[in-house]
Amino acid sequence: KYRAPLAAPSADTKKKAEQFYRNVKIVELPHLEYETETFQKSVNSRIKIAYIGAAIWHKGWEPYVRLVERFHQKYDFYCMGDCPERLRIPDVTYVSVGLYGYQGMPSMTEALTAHGIDIAYIGSLWAETYSYTYYEAYEAGCFIITNTRSGNVCSQVRQNGNGLVFSDEDEMADWLEAYLKAFKGRLAGNGEGGAGCSEYE
Repeated sequence: KYRAPLAAPSADTKKKAEQFYRNVKIVELPHLEYETETFQKSVNSRIKIAYIGAAIWHKGWEPYVRLVERFHQKYDFYCMGDCPERLRIPDVTYVSVGLYGYQGMPSMTEALTAHGIDIAYIGSLWAETYSYTYYEAYEAGCFIITNTRSGNVCSQVRQNGNGLVFSDEDEMADWLEAYLKAFKGRLAGNGEGGAGCSEYE
């Protein structure tokens, strides 16, 4: 019987596919190749969090809405991507983005950089096979928060050490609460009044 080889866009997807296609050779063919560099980034005194990508339930829009409702007086929230009017909520700044300057709109990386986003939220509720938005946020120097169900996103966060992976939204909310207290205490201790320069922990 003829068995065609399979290609996977990430190591995480390849590993999952191998559980089902045990007698088929699977090769990893990532969509992008990239190099990393280390740099310091200033963190806003009022931290900015952005949902990146289309506002769809399986991308984690509903948990994000609940985070906004809980923390809108403590953080500045953004949505960078397509969000229909019926899903829009107060206390969120909506930013349109385009691919390769489509219709004059900024790219995701350009928008994240221009608005000084500190934390990128990628809350996919299914296993992403690749996720361009992860790499766009990575390029913009954002700290990334995600969950254990997000596939290649959580795999890359763990591999590159540029964010945190949470088991559920309650754990994520607890961290946001604790981090804000620690961050404000650090700013007060440093005597800083403007944008604070800090590292996420």
